Amino acid sequence: MLQIMCNHAQSLGIDIRRGKRITQYFETDTEAGVVVDGERISADCVLCCDGVNSKGRIFVLGEDDGKPHPTGYATYRAWYSAGHLKDDPEAKWLVGQGKDKSVAFIGPDIHCIFGTGKDATEITWVCTHLVHPVSNTNSG
Repeated sequence: MLQIMCNHAQSLGIDIRRGKRITQYFETDTEAGVVVDGERISADCVLCCDGVNSKGRIFVLGEDDGKPHPTGYATYRAWYSAGHLKDDPEAKWLVGQGKDKSVAFIGPDIHCIFGTGKDATEITWVCTHLVHPVSNTNSG
C-alpha cells in the first residue's frame, strides 16, 4: 500500500524522499516541515513514522516529555508468507483472488486489520485490544 501511495504521489509531481533521517521538525504560523540533510523543506503533510519516541510528538501532543503515554491498549502484529494459505478454502476470502486487499474489523475496544502484499503472497495483521482502561483524571 505504501508503494501504491508513493507511486501515485510521484505521478502527481509530489516530492517523496525515503531513507532519509529527519533531524528536525518545524512549525510556524505560515509553514511546517522538516530538516533533512541540512535542507529545510516545507510540506503540506509530514508523516512522523519514527516510533514511539517520535521527534514529531511535540507537534501532535503539544508536549515532549520523551516518554510514551499509556493508552490502555496493546497491539499485536504479524507478517508471514501466504504460501501455506493459498489452497485453504477458509482463507480464500483473503488470498484466493491473488489481488492485494485490506480488511478491518472494528468492535468495542478491539480492532483487527488483515492485509496482503505482493499480489497476496504475503499477509500482515494487526490486532489492538483494550488491556485496561486508562484513567482520564490527573492525580498530580
